[in-house]
Amino acid sequence: MSDPETLRKENEKLLTRALNAEAEVRTLQQTRARFQRQYDKIVRAFSEGHVPRRSDANKFDGLSIIIAYYDIPDQIDRTLASCAPEYQGVNADQIEVILADNGSNLPLHPGCKEKYPFLTKVLRTEGKLSPVFALNDAVKQAKFSTIAIMIDGAHMLSPGVVRNVKEVLSIFERPVINVPQYILGDVSQNLRSRPDAFNREKWHLEALNWPEDGYAIFDFAVLPGERPMRTFFGAIESNCLIATKTVFEDCGTFDERFDEPSGGFANLELFSRLTTHPENTYIMLPGEGSFHQDHHGTTTGRSPETRDQAVAKFRKKYKQVTGFDVLLNPRSPFLYGEMRQSTHGIPTISREFGKVRQKILDDLADIYVARGKAGIEEDNHPVLASSATPLERRAFKQLPPLGLLDSEVRFSGKKFADINYKMMLQKLHENLKPNLYFEIGVDSGSSMELSTCMSVGIDPEYHITRSITAPCRLFRITSDGFFEDESRCEELLSQGIDLGFIDGMHLSEYVLRDFINVERWSKAGGTIVFDDVLPEQMIMAHRERDYNAWCGDVYKIIPILRKYRPDLKIDVFEAFIGPYRKGVAVVRNLDPANDELSKHYDRIVSDINAGIYSANSVEDLEQRVGGTEFTDFEEYVASLIGKPQPVAAV
Repeated sequence: MSDPETLRKENEKLLTRALNAEAEVRTLQQTRARFQRQYDKIVRAFSEGHVPRRSDANKFDGLSIIIAYYDIPDQIDRTLASCAPEYQGVNADQIEVILADNGSNLPLHPGCKEKYPFLTKVLRTEGKLSPVFALNDAVKQAKFSTIAIMIDGAHMLSPGVVRNVKEVLSIFERPVINVPQYILGDVSQNLRSRPDAFNREKWHLEALNWPEDGYAIFDFAVLPGERPMRTFFGAIESNCLIATKTVFEDCGTFDERFDEPSGGFANLELFSRLTTHPENTYIMLPGEGSFHQDHHGTTTGRSPETRDQAVAKFRKKYKQVTGFDVLLNPRSPFLYGEMRQSTHGIPTISREFGKVRQKILDDLADIYVARGKAGIEEDNHPVLASSATPLERRAFKQLPPLGLLDSEVRFSGKKFADINYKMMLQKLHENLKPNLYFEIGVDSGSSMELSTCMSVGIDPEYHITRSITAPCRLFRITSDGFFEDESRCEELLSQGIDLGFIDGMHLSEYVLRDFINVERWSKAGGTIVFDDVLPEQMIMAHRERDYNAWCGDVYKIIPILRKYRPDLKIDVFEAFIGPYRKGVAVVRNLDPANDELSKHYDRIVSDINAGIYSANSVEDLEQRVGGTEFTDFEEYVASLIGKPQPVAAV
C-alpha cells in the first residue's frame, strides 16, 4: 500500500492534469465562441425577412416516425414503446411508425405489429450496406405532413417529444427540430460495452419505473462522447431529426452517396444542411431526449482502434461528398419546451465522473472566489487542495519543496509523521499533562483536537473540520481583540495557562504581542510553543504571502526573545507540515510578571521595520534562530519528564 506522501503527490498530479484539461477546454470554447459570434452575424443577415412567425400552413395532422432497423429486435421493442401514442400523450391516430429494414437477418419479435398497432409499415431494402436508401424510401411513403427520422433504431424517446412538436408547428413556419441525444447507462458505451447490456438496462429501467415514469430515464443516462465539458447545445447531429414534408422537399433527404455501413456521416450532413438553410428555423427541445441503447453498433461496442478507423473512413467520405473537412453545426437553436431539472446535470463519460467533475468544479469555484476577494492577478494559477484547507490558502500557487523531509527521514530512519509539527505538539500534551491549554490560530481544529484538558481557542476565521473532544471554548476574534477584554481573560484564564500554542498572524510584531499576552496569563515556569520559526526557503519567510507554503517572518521572535529575555529556555526543532520544513520552538520557564518585552515593544517593532532582525539567506536565518542541544525531539520530551512545569504554546 502506498504511503500517504506518495498518495498526496499522485493526487496533486491528477488535480494538475484536471486543471490543464480545464484550461484546454476553455481555450477551445473561446475559439468556438469567436466563430459563433461571426456566424451569428451572417445568419442574422441571411435571415432578414424570415423572422419565425405563426403559420396556419403547419396544421398538425400527425407525426410519421421513420426508424432504421437492422438486427435489433430487443432494442426496437423498447424504441416502439417510447413512440406509443399513450406514452407520448397524443391521440392514437396522430402517430405512425415506419420501420426501414436494411436487410436484417433477425426478424422482429412475433406479435410486434399486433402489440404496436401504430407500426404501419416495415419496408425492407436488400443489397445495400447503408440505411439511407431504405430511410429515403420510407420518407416518401409517410402519410403525415411532419416527419421524424431516426437513423439508429436503438433509441428511446422521452414522453413529450410529439406533444412539443405539435406546439412548435403552430409557432414556427419552417422548423427543423432536434431532440438531444443521450447514452443510456451510467458509463459511456464507447468506453465499456457489456455483453449483458440489454438485461442490465432492463433492470435499471424497471427500477426507475419506466415507461410509467417516462422522464426517469434521464437518471440513467450520460451525454455521448468523452469531452468533459460537452453539452447537448453544440450538437452536430440528431438521432431524432424532425421537419415538415415541405422542408424535406425543398432541402432533400439523405444524400445517397453515403453508401457505407450505417450511412457514415450521412446523418451529420443532413442535419447540417437542414439547420443551416436560411429559411429554416432550428429548434431544440432541451427538456426531451433520445436515448441510445447499448448494442453492437458501428461505433459503439467496438475497440477504440476499430472505432477510430471507422470514423476516419467516414470523415474521408464526408469530405468527398461535401468538400469540407470540418464537422460543425454553427447554427444557434431556438429552445422550446420545459427545461427539466433532470437534464441540467447529466455528465459525460460516466455518472461517477460527473460527481468527481462537479466536486472539482466546486473546488475551482471556491478558489476563484477566494482569488477574487484576495485581488490575486491572473498569472498566479490556482491549485486544488486535497484537504479541508482554508480558501485563501487554496488560492495560492504551489511552492516546490526542497525535499528536506525525504532526506531527514532517510537520515534519521523516522516516519514522516514523527517529525510533523502536530506530532511534536501531541507529545508535549502527553508529557506535560496541562490543565489549561490555550491556542491562537485554531484554523480547522487539527491542533486543538490534540488537547484532552480544558481548552480555549481564538481565530477570527476558524472552520472546524476535526473532532475536538476536550472541553473547549472557541472565540471568532483576533488575538488582540480577545486580550483587550480583561474581564473575559480573568474569567477564562485566571487559573493560568499550562500549555499554549501560537499559530496566528505570521508577522513578527503580531507574534510578539501574542507572546506578551499569553505569557501574562500563563503559570510561572510554563511553556509556549511557536510554529513557523524555521522555514526551508526564504520565499516562505516573506512578510507578504506568495505561495501555499508560508511562515512569514515569525522566525524573528527567537532572536528578539534571546536579546530581551535571556531568562527563557528556548529550543528550536526541525518540524514539517506536508513536505515543507517550517520548524517549531519550545519556550519554557515563562514569567508572567516580567514586562521587559512590553516596555521595549515600540523599540522592538522599530527595529523589525528597520530590518535589524531580517535574515538574508536560509543559512543566515538558521544562525539567527539557532538550534538546540537536543538533536531528537523525543529525547527532548523525555528530558522534561519529572519536571512538572506548566506549558504554553505559540
